[in-house]
Amino acid sequence: MKTLLSLTLVLTCTVGHTVMAQSSTETREGSCIQIMDACKAAGYNKNISKTCTQPLLNGQSVSGVNVPASVISDCKAKKSQLKAEK
Repeated sequence: MKTLLSLTLVLTCTVGHTVMAQSSTETREGSCIQIMDACKAAGYNKNISKTCTQPLLNGQSVSGVNVPASVISDCKAKKSQLKAEK
């Protein structure tokens, strides 16, 4: 019985860790990360949020950065969803 309980606990922890890792990977590869990566590729490394990502999310153009509108709208939706969940 003790072995079965230990095995169940190990499997539960392993599955939980896998789900968390998948969620983290999805977030890392998401639209907001694509925007940040585009900003970095264009040379925006200092105050990246203030100088690049926020202006893009606010509908402004940023010199040297080309991000599809669909990526920007998806990022905005995800940010709104996260804010609503808090």
